[in-house]
Amino acid sequence: MKIYTQVQKNKFNTYVGVVLVGDKDQIYMMNGNQLQTNNELSAHLYGIKRALSFVKFNKPLHANNDIEYYTSIKDENILELKSLINKDEYINRFLSEKNIQLNIEKSKTDFDNQMNLIAQHQIKFYNNTFRGIER
Repeated sequence: MKIYTQVQKNKFNTYVGVVLVGDKDQIYMMNGNQLQTNNELSAHLYGIKRALSFVKFNKPLHANNDIEYYTSIKDENILELKSLINKDEYINRFLSEKNIQLNIEKSKTDFDNQMNLIAQHQIKFYNNTFRGIER
């Protein structure tokens, strides 16, 4: 299974776009969320947890292999993100229950680049949606 996250910050909020892809390269979830934090790493962590909660509660058929996590963060922040992942109780419990590992990867193929683009589009779609304002 693969998880892709993209983060965009503005003055007050942070937006995270998440794409969850199964073992056979089928998209299970695309989502965009607005967060009340300005920390980019915690936004990526939220995206990972959102994808794992989808797997936990919906039990997709082809989401049983090790997790490949693709992100756009800089190389100097990867170690800090790994330490946040190792300290997070929800992620560690999920990984131990499924007996799988989470590996942080760099985008290698055109498919990975396309999924990162879809995650970025989830942020843009979330920002531009109609929010229920009546006139």
